[in-house]
Amino acid sequence: MFGILLHQREQIVLHASAIVVNGRAVAFCGSSGAGKSTLAAALAQRGYRLLTDDVCAITLSSKGAPMVHPDGRQLKLWAEAIEKLQLEDLRGARVSNRLEKFYVEPWRAANKPLPVSAIYMLREATPSLVWGVKRANAVDAAVLLRNNAYRPLLVASFEQNEGYFRATAQIASRAGIFILTRPRDFAAVPQVVSWLERHWRDLGVMEQAA
Repeated sequence: MFGILLHQREQIVLHASAIVVNGRAVAFCGSSGAGKSTLAAALAQRGYRLLTDDVCAITLSSKGAPMVHPDGRQLKLWAEAIEKLQLEDLRGARVSNRLEKFYVEPWRAANKPLPVSAIYMLREATPSLVWGVKRANAVDAAVLLRNNAYRPLLVASFEQNEGYFRATAQIASRAGIFILTRPRDFAAVPQVVSWLERHWRDLGVMEQAA
């Protein structure tokens, strides 16, 4: 219902989690189970503030950058992720009686909208897909953003395709939309965090985690 309401308000709604880097929002998109919340949790451990988890609402502006809005909610993590990230002390209630998934209280959370700096589309590494980060071209970026909407069918139902193309252009003009290819292995999480911090420095959006 939350996602539907956001679509009705003509916001860009992504299936994404977002953290704060240097006063700006960085979001990670992907399908269910892609590792969005796990990566956000690992970055929160590193000292970055959580902005939103799972559902990422973005409003567009004719003058400024698109703004990502905080959701005030907890992280939702699988039991295995909680164990591997050593978050047992922060584990809360089950998300659902049918799932081994739990609410986890973030260390620090943002409480105001922030301009979006970059969006990463998560992709699992395979023998034919090399690890790393690459910028999506204009066409791919538009398709990826649209396909990672929260409930893509709602975009068509509410005739919001134009808004997603506008969002792509505005985000790409600031930092960019990227594809992050990494192994789905908890042992690789520290390396992925290092890649991201190096990428943020290269983009000029990085500061030390506070």
